[in-house]
Amino acid sequence: MENVQFEEELTWKGGSMVQMKDSGIAWIGEIPSEWLLKKLDYMSISYSGGTPDRNNFSFWENGTVNWMSSGEVNKRLVYDTNEKITIKGLRNSSAKLYPENTVMFAMNGQGKTKGMTAILKTASSGNQSLVGFICDEEELHYRYLDYCFQASYKYNRSYYGGGDNRDGIAASNIKKMKLPVPPYREQIEISNFLDNKVVILDKVILKVKKIIEVAEQTKKSLIYEYVTGKERVEV
Repeated sequence: MENVQFEEELTWKGGSMVQMKDSGIAWIGEIPSEWLLKKLDYMSISYSGGTPDRNNFSFWENGTVNWMSSGEVNKRLVYDTNEKITIKGLRNSSAKLYPENTVMFAMNGQGKTKGMTAILKTASSGNQSLVGFICDEEELHYRYLDYCFQASYKYNRSYYGGGDNRDGIAASNIKKMKLPVPPYREQIEISNFLDNKVVILDKVILKVKKIIEVAEQTKKSLIYEYVTGKERVEV
């Protein structure tokens, strides 16, 4: 572990006094003094994906091996993929087969995709715009890593990937990023807590989106009715 110097102070967390220290990293800020700060590649194995030659039908036709595109990180939990390759395609390309619970990071992609992650819930390969992180389960829980990537999403896009432009994020940079690392049991507890809260918040977001959609349609209809004279303003 790196010998990192911290400035420590006390702060209130959850009704009790907790000693905090400065991580020295913009997106993290302060962390509890007993937590560690470690590079991701010290706690995981990672591989970039690849795409078999699409002109070779034997690599794709009747394929049985899941093959994930970078856009499929939007699924968040990947139980199946839109395309599949053959064993021959897997063996004759740079594609890798990742195990279940691999955290897939999109290095490139249109719109918001760059910097997003998903968790494999079945073994899968993936394209070259993805890098898969297989966690050392004695040090880093895969769900906690996924939440760390979500928390650092904007930072990763701007610091490593040129913001919203078309530049990609280099896998070598992400592998070396430092993470706040609580004890393994606490990582699981944090992940469980966030899993429950995120489900609730996602439902709220969906309801708000529906309300906004109805309001937008009402606004358009209102404008149409009055500018075409179907409804009149009393003068």
